[in-house]
Amino acid sequence: MFDFIIDLFVEFVVPNKKKKKSRRAKGNK
Repeated sequence: MFDFIIDLFVEFVVPNKKKKKSRRAKGNK
């Protein structure tokens, strides 16, 4: 449940800061 919120938060808060890293984090999951 918390993970879901963090995932959305990261995608909304870090869209230009870690756009490439965000994609990697999802794949790692």
